[in-house]
Amino acid sequence: MDEVDWVQELEDEERRSLIRRHLRANGGIGKAAANCIDCHEPIPLARRQALPHVRLCVSCQSEREKTR
Repeated sequence: MDEVDWVQELEDEERRSLIRRHLRANGGIGKAAANCIDCHEPIPLARRQALPHVRLCVSCQSEREKTR
């Protein structure tokens, strides 16, 4: 393994670690995020249950819809 391969291996492992940490913090793949991906505030449980794949709080969702 040369130096370039070694660096690539380190970058890949770091990326996998960040993805695993993100998934643990946000309930996994295909589930509602615990916190808004824009403002990082908690998303209420009722909203997460009503919208299984929600990623934004009501405020941030409203702002995005206004800008469209």
